[in-house]
This record gives sequence, C-alpha cells and structure tokens, in this order.
Amino acid sequence: MKKLVLLAGLGFSGCSYVPQHVVAQKNVDVYKAPIDGTQDVAFVVRAGDRCVFTEEQQNKVYLFKRVECGDQSGWTPDWADFKVQK
Repeated sequence: MKKLVLLAGLGFSGCSYVPQHVVAQKNVDVYKAPIDGTQDVAFVVRAGDRCVFTEEQQNKVYLFKRVECGDQSGWTPDWADFKVQK
C-alpha cells in the first residue's frame, strides 16, 4: 500500500515548466499551432522584442515552445532565434 501512495504522490508533484524571458535575435515567425511543417503564421516577432516562453510541447520531429509577446501568443520551434534573459 505504501508504494501505491508514493506513486500517487509523484503524479501530483510533477515538474512544471518554468517560464523563460527571452529576446528575439532576429525576426521570428510564430505559428498558431505546434505542428511540424505548418505554414499558419499567427504573428511575427521583431528583432529586439521581449517575450516569454510559457510551455513546451514535443512533436514527432521538433520541440515547440509557446511564446507570449504582449497580448499575442503562439508556438515556435525551440531552435528559433531567441536569447534567454537572465
């Protein structure tokens, strides 16, 4: 019974994504959905814009990050040109 309680406790204490403040290094397309090969651009982040990565989602090929810039939000591949601010 102890093992069952311990496993149930681990399910509730899982890691959550820690938001990251980032700055766009150049213009970056932000997509409406985290879909490989999508062409459905939600908006474009301009070089120098400050944004926040709020979550991530792994697809078949790429890791996407949800990015919020002001009142706009969307998804971008994790290799997009953003620099994490410390």
